[in-house]
Amino acid sequence: MAAFLIFLLLLIGTTTLADELILVQIVWRHGDRAPMSTYPTDIHREEAWSYGWGELTELGMQQQFALGRLIRHRYIEGNYNFLSNNYKPKELYIRSTDVNRTLISALANLAGMYPTGIPGKDYPESKQWPTHWTPIPIHTVQNEEDFVGNVFSRCPRADQLTAIIRCSKHYREVANENKNFFDYVSEKSGMKVNLDNIYIINDIHYAETVHNMSQPSWITDDVSKKLRNLSMITSEFIYGISKPYLPELTKLRGGKAFLLL
Repeated sequence: MAAFLIFLLLLIGTTTLADELILVQIVWRHGDRAPMSTYPTDIHREEAWSYGWGELTELGMQQQFALGRLIRHRYIEGNYNFLSNNYKPKELYIRSTDVNRTLISALANLAGMYPTGIPGKDYPESKQWPTHWTPIPIHTVQNEEDFVGNVFSRCPRADQLTAIIRCSKHYREVANENKNFFDYVSEKSGMKVNLDNIYIINDIHYAETVHNMSQPSWITDDVSKKLRNLSMITSEFIYGISKPYLPELTKLRGGKAFLLL
């Protein structure tokens, strides 16, 4: 699984009367992104993506901006009236993983949350300054040391449990049952494919389809469906929620994020 299945963490707090909303914690993923890479026979190379492999796309920016608008409607303009109309440091804390696509997602989201900045107060009174844009700090730590947002941060015990899963009867059965399919995809893609990495092909196919890029004739509707289903099965193994069920691995993959919620 890709090393950056990461999330953004938003903490919002203020002081109110008893029996009223006093804290909101929101966790979300980054917006739409380009594939992390591609397979040898794919005609769509890195230059097909505006910012390159793994980066947030324009669609992803728009998605995050829309989410920011939704948060604003609910917690600023809506019935809750929880936050001030414009940014106040004591009301908002946001943390992101140290990856371009999540940091830019946070920026786009905050632009949607706070589109009504006041010149001379929230930002410089300059004609060259982007209209109503208020700079808001986004906190992060190095990805290798991020035990909150990086679900695949270094963990020897998680590695041990993953090895147990890959040696399990159920894992080997699924791998053997789909060997012919893996061989077929390997031949067509030019990449050695197995149960561990089938999600890579599916991720590329999904991302390209979202952006209306042509797909090779060998990815039929049935192949597309099987890529998707096997990728889901792989994820279930990785997170310990398929046989053999390993709740400890699920907790380790969740990291310390749950302690903050």
